[in-house]
This record gives sequence, structure tokens and C-alpha cells, in this order.
Amino acid sequence: MNERTDLQSIIKRRQRADFVGRQELLARFTENLALPVDDERRTFVFAVHGVAGVGKTYLVQQFQRIAAEHGAACGSTDESAYDVIETMDVLSAALAGEGSEFKDFRWRLSAYRERQRELMADPQSREFGTLGALLTRAGMAAAKADPSLGVLADVAGAAITDEHLDRFRTYVSRKFRNAEDVRLVLEPVAVLTKLFVADLSRLAKRRTVSLVFDTFERTSHFLQPWILDLLEGKYGALPAELVMTIAGQRQLDVNDWAPYLGIVEDVPLAPFTEAEARELLARHNVHDPHTVATILSLSGRLPVWLNALAVRGPADEHSVEDPANSAVERFLKWEPDARLRDAALTAATPRHFNADVLAVISNDADEADVFDWVCNLPFVTRTRDNWKYHDVARSAMLRLLKARSPQRWRDLHQRLAGHYRTEREAVPEPDGDEWEDPTRLNCVLEECYHQLCAEPQANLADAMADSVAIAEADRAVLRRWVSMMNEAAADSGDETLLRWTRRLDDAVRKNDLEAYLTILLGFPNLASDARLDALVQRGYERMSSARFEDAIEDFDQVLDEDQDMVGALGGRAVALRAVGRYGEALADAARLAERFPSEDWPLEVSAGIHHDMGRHLDALIDYTRALDRRPDNDGCLFKRAEVYLDMGRAADALNDYTRALELNPNEGWYFSRRAVAYRTLGDYDKALADHARAAELEPGLSTVYAQWAVTYEKMGNCAQAVEKLTKAIELDEDPVYLLLRSAMWRGTGDGDRALTDMERAIELDPEDAENFFIRAVMYREMGRFTEALADHARAIELVPGEAEVFT
Repeated sequence: MNERTDLQSIIKRRQRADFVGRQELLARFTENLALPVDDERRTFVFAVHGVAGVGKTYLVQQFQRIAAEHGAACGSTDESAYDVIETMDVLSAALAGEGSEFKDFRWRLSAYRERQRELMADPQSREFGTLGALLTRAGMAAAKADPSLGVLADVAGAAITDEHLDRFRTYVSRKFRNAEDVRLVLEPVAVLTKLFVADLSRLAKRRTVSLVFDTFERTSHFLQPWILDLLEGKYGALPAELVMTIAGQRQLDVNDWAPYLGIVEDVPLAPFTEAEARELLARHNVHDPHTVATILSLSGRLPVWLNALAVRGPADEHSVEDPANSAVERFLKWEPDARLRDAALTAATPRHFNADVLAVISNDADEADVFDWVCNLPFVTRTRDNWKYHDVARSAMLRLLKARSPQRWRDLHQRLAGHYRTEREAVPEPDGDEWEDPTRLNCVLEECYHQLCAEPQANLADAMADSVAIAEADRAVLRRWVSMMNEAAADSGDETLLRWTRRLDDAVRKNDLEAYLTILLGFPNLASDARLDALVQRGYERMSSARFEDAIEDFDQVLDEDQDMVGALGGRAVALRAVGRYGEALADAARLAERFPSEDWPLEVSAGIHHDMGRHLDALIDYTRALDRRPDNDGCLFKRAEVYLDMGRAADALNDYTRALELNPNEGWYFSRRAVAYRTLGDYDKALADHARAAELEPGLSTVYAQWAVTYEKMGNCAQAVEKLTKAIELDEDPVYLLLRSAMWRGTGDGDRALTDMERAIELDPEDAENFFIRAVMYREMGRFTEALADHARAIELVPGEAEVFT
């Protein structure tokens, strides 16, 4: 008796039979799945690349089908994910549907989004954003290299020193208390990726995992660094039972991927050969020589058009001779129903659609049937929430629609803009970040897209003003915004819009917010309020790269026009303080205090300035006044403790550090500084206990270990001091730490190691005259007089006015 066959098996077999071309690639992928993971022939990354319409997406879908048939768990993502966290969300949801809960990752992802909402809704976080000096954009310099920004970038502002970063971290620690939540908020990509990798590894113990990253040309600027970090093992060991497919228009850069070329297989895709194209047409019963020749010519043998033209086919052999000169025109000519031809053309107008969207632009009474027909077109695919045309097909449809009737083009886009405006107005105003609600954000994006397509010149100024406002949003949102403007420019064909959006896109891809804002400030018709907002934002960006004088110029421009703009006033106060213009900084702080007579933070600003000036009593007065207004401000208590410590009042400092820790027991830096107070008072046991607790809470903070080393050195325990200082140097090779360890080596009589550390310190900071003088002394003690004289000479050369110090 023959074995019974189920319908699904028949369907899959016929789907395989329908896939024409690329058979060798499918066979190679299948063969690879069967290879042991330690086989040298095993490929772990398939890099598919080729021009638009060449069939990349369909090929990787076949890869996923084959992987699933071999028992693999499959997840795919494309350009609809605009950052790393959203990418992990999409992949984990797909893999969870494959039988893995991914519960640890998804639980923490939910917690992150909840913490994010809480932070954005907190009025105090908006105060930080207004002042700018108390926040960072995801860790200052590190954030500029990392496109996968977390919640720090969601709250506007920029830091200028580690002190200001510590203050924001203190705020987050106080708000959330739980140390794990604090780390999640401050380092979301790192925390969530480690959980993602751990869940991935658990799944891979049972099944091979196949991950696809499609349309990589649109996502590589943020996904490629993350994928390379994954391969490096930065977030934990990846399972060997993993196969990744990366599909994009461009080949992977061999320089970036050089360490991993041994596990990558390059898969270039070209248009179908003539034989493959003819086979596909034959599968669709297209045999007439004239029809075949016409389709081969019009399609360029690109699979997207071959399939579309083959499926539609001519009504009769005579229609082949129609003088249509493009694939899209021929596709429409071969559809006999006029209303469906019109629907195919108009449905390309929105970037994505559902039945409601098509109803806005449809003139057909039988909308449901038309919608179903459009959804089943060969170049229409289902996304997570909507349907969309293949880019190649949509671009061709839009060009034809605009060429046929510019007036209808404008009318359709205006109707869609009105639809999305109505939808946006129906969404309740958010309490916090106005870009957080995905429905509202989608409406804003689509409304602007259709306005720009309808009348690019008339709507460009408003779009540029909105581009300023959205600069304060999460970087993923900013990417979506600029991507939308790019599409509007390309689809409308407006050269002015295209010129501006290309420049904005280049800045965003480089993660250069200052350049982005500078471009907007160069737009001649930028609205006045948008221009002032852009200047304030650029001022904070310039402070984040320590360009304080440039930042002051931006703030000055704003305050010349609006002397009460708080963001500019607070930012200028901080920038003036940073360059030592304390009198002017205090004047700005005083104006802030006048504007907000019941708030504590203006007094904190002035207190910090007094502290920098060495005016400790004035600093104490202002910190105390601030604490009178908000006694539970642990950050302010900590700062007052620092002043007490500088004044030699270690007991008073100890009291304030302790009160700060009672309010915020998860702040490692507080423990580290209280340890210094205990050390100053000679209570080494309590100092060591606080150092240990600080290291538990802040294992990656080098200064925690450096202070611990100093305490051991004070106790005469050089071995432990060197051990802790070595840990600090592993985390941050700061010349100061090397100098300290060099001195400790000298104290133990190990001159060789002392000299090695000193040489490295000079290599890192070759302009410090004192380092050369210290090394000269070391050389002299070792009897190496020629080298000692050379270092003496170099020290004097660096500071000729202080020659007597080094003689």
C-alpha cells in the first residue's frame, strides 16, 4: 500500500517546483545544513547581494523554507526594523513562534520599554533635557560610535564631563532603585543582547537556528556593527548551530568583515539567464515566441518583472504588438478589467496599505474585491501590519501615475495626507515623548510623506521645521524620519527636496547630529522657533565634544532673540563654567534661579560653579538651600559631601554620603566616595567594605578600583594596591593610573616594572613635562645618566618658563 500523503506535503513540493533558477544556490544551502558544525566546509553567514528586483528576498525566503523543512527555527527581519532593539524584538517574536519562549529576553524587553515610558513621563527627566548638562546621548563618545542608542538618547541633552554623566546616572539610580533596571536603562543594547544570545543558545541546543537580515542596504549602518560584535563574542558565545543570511544590494565590505571571511560565503545574484527566464515563462504557460521575446526585453530578465508579466499575460497574441514601452505599462495593458488596472496603479501611491487606506483613494464601489485582488498581485507582499509593493514595481507604477496625470498624482497624495492627519488627531496626546506611540508616529510620517509628494516646494519648510523637532527623538525614529523624506524626494522627483534630504541622510548615517542640525540651520526658510530650537540642540551637541566656545556662540544667538529661553540659558551657564568664565556662568545661574524661585536645580548649578572656583562656603550655602527645597535629593547631598571633603571636613562629608546612600543604596559611586571619607578618617575596615560594595555595583568603573588601590597603599599593602590598580588599568589605560602603579612598583623596589609603566604613561601623554622629570629621576637612580639628561632636557623644553623646577 502506498504511504498516505498530506496536502501540506503536496503544496510544499509544488512550491519547490515553481521556483525557477538559483537551483545551485538552493542545493548549496541545503548541503550546508547537513554539514557538521565543525566541518571546515560549513558556512555560517550567507551574504546575498544584487540589484533591486533580482530576487534576493524570494531567494532568502526559499532558504528559510528549506531550513524549516530541515527542522530549523527561523526568524527574519528587514528595513521595517529601525534599530537593534527592534530587530531583536522581531527575531525573538518569530523564534518564539517556532517553539522557543525567549522568555528572558522578552521579559526584560518589556521591562525596558516600561522603564523608558516612566522616564519620559517624569517631569524631572525633562528638566535634565532642558538643562542639557545633566544628560548624555548614550554615554558621550561611546554613543557617537554606537548607532544603537538607548533611552539616554530619548531624553534630549548632552553631557560635558563624567561628572554630569554621573549625575544623570544618579538620577536614574534613584528613580528605579533596582540595580538591574538601572543597567537596563543606561545600557539597553548590551543588556538585552546578552539575554537574546542566551535565549538563542538555549534554542540552538534543540534545533538549528536560521536568521535572515533582508534589505541590508537600508539597515547595515546600525546592524552591521552589532552583528560583528555578535560574531566577536562581545555579548556571549554564539551557538554553532546558527546560520545567518544577509541580503542587500551591496557586497559586504571585505575590510569590515576580514576577521570572519572564513565563515562567510559570498552569494552574488545576477538577472536570470535567458534559459532560466524562458523556463519561468513556460511554467506560466507563456509559449508564444512574440510574447516571450517581449517579456524578455521589457523585464531585463529581472525575476520581479518576469513573474509579474508572466502571471498577468496578454489577453491575446495581438496585444503583444501594443506599443507599450515599459514593463509596468505592459503589465497594465494585459489586465482586461479597467477598474483593476486603475486599482493596481493607485494602490502604489501609499508606501504601505490596508483596506482602509485603499478606500481613501479608491473610486470603486466594490472595494473589498479590489483590495483582495491587489493583495494577490505577484509583486505585493504582506508585512507585519500591512501590505506593500516591491520597491521596483512601486517605483515604476509611481512614475507612470505621475506622468499620466500630475493633477491626479497630487489629488491622491493630498487625500492620503488628509487621511493620516485625521488618524493622527484621533490619537490621544502623549504624556511624555510624542514620538513614542507607534500609531501616532506612523501617522506623522505618512502625512508628511504624502504632503511632500503632493507639493514638495510648498511643504518643504514645514518638513524641515519638523526635522528639527524630531532630532530630539530616539535615533531609530530619526532614521525613519530621514528615510521617509528620502523616499518622498525620490518619488516626487523634486530636485530641491532631494538635495536637502541627501545631506540630512548622510549626517544621520554618520550618526553626526551636529552636522544634521547645521544642515537644517542652513535652510533659508527655516521657521524662527525651529531655528532657535536647532541652535539650542546644536549647542548641547557641541558641549558633548568639549567645544564649549562654539556652544556658547549658539546659546548667545538664541538668547539675543529670546533672553528667557531656559534651554539656552542653562546650557550657556554650564558651558561658561567649563571654560572658566565663572562670573558669566554665575550670572546665568542667577537668572535661572529668578525664573524658577522654588526649584532646587538652579541652586545646584550655581553651587557647582562656586565649587569649581574654590569658593567652598558659597557652594555649601547654595547646596544647602537646594536641599531645603528638596531634602530627598541624594545627588545634591553627594555634591555637598564632595565640598565638605575638599574642605577637610571628612566627618561632615561622611554624614552626607551616608544620607545619600540611604536614599539611593544602589549607586556604586557613592560607596566609592564614602570609602574615601572613611580612609581620610583612618577607618580602613569600613573604607575597604565600601570599596568592595562599589566594585559590586560598578564593576566596569575604573576609578572605583583606583580609589581602592589608594586605600591599600595608605595601609601599606602594596601587593593589594597593585592588584586593584592593575584592574583599573585593564578597564581604562589612563596615564594617571600608570603613574600611580609606577610609584608603587618603585616602593617595592621593582625598578624595571616601574620604568615600564612610566614609559607607557609618557607614550600616552607625551606633553606632560613632569612625567619626563620623574623618569629622569628613575634613570639617575639606575645609573643611566645619558637618558636622565635627555629627559631633563625634554621636560625643560616642554615648560621653559619653569626650568628651575626640573633642575
